[in-house]
Amino acid sequence: YILEDKILTFIVTANNSHPVVQQSSAEDLETFNSWMNQYLTTYQKDNESWRDNLASNLKHLSEILNINSIVDQINDIFDKQGTKCNRLILIPHHYLHLFPLHAISLANGDLLLERFERGINYAPSSQLLQLTQTQKRPDFNHLFAIQNPTEDLVFADLEVEILRSFFSPKTVLKKKDAQETEVKTHPELSFVHCIHFSCHGEFNVEYPLKSALCLAETEQSNSENTEDGLLTLAEIFALNLTQSHSREQRAMSG
Repeated sequence: YILEDKILTFIVTANNSHPVVQQSSAEDLETFNSWMNQYLTTYQKDNESWRDNLASNLKHLSEILNINSIVDQINDIFDKQGTKCNRLILIPHHYLHLFPLHAISLANGDLLLERFERGINYAPSSQLLQLTQTQKRPDFNHLFAIQNPTEDLVFADLEVEILRSFFSPKTVLKKKDAQETEVKTHPELSFVHCIHFSCHGEFNVEYPLKSALCLAETEQSNSENTEDGLLTLAEIFALNLTQSHSREQRAMSG
């Protein structure tokens, strides 16, 4: 949790009545802000350099956030209970959700996600996490998926092909068929159970509601067409998604 003068980490486990809190120094926060600005600037203006330096940048982020100390505390908590933590749920605050925290390297050289046998999950907030854990969905079987609309994500096609095998019925808009107008006006949106976007995403720091999922460009010569291929957060909020649990795969966060 990012405050004005420090970063707080809350470690919450099922068998502890109170969270374990770890806090950073003001210098760590200043270093993080500097790191974040450089990371985002490089990502937006020099993508090749961003890729080349990703591993070293994530290692630096691990040091700033004291990830090894946090993992050690998790190990200590479960060691006292005679068990081992095999799953981690991250609830990133503020800009932290932009970074692939699961790919951070640990002191022993392993990636953070390799430490937990059942993997790492993300949640937008503790309240929504609790809701999803208690909500019963006996008929969770109808999928609506967007598959690689910009045709430049290497594993997006495989991702959707595997996912669709778990659902029936399923509707998949592939590549150029996943145009913004087609997605927003599709008649199935109001009653499908799961919506999955396998595509790029853009985050707008100054105007978060303008953050968007990148769909295929609408092929129309009509000059009055206002669709730009970006499905913004504001537009998503306006959709009728009463039956669905949307899942967005963002390139920005890996």
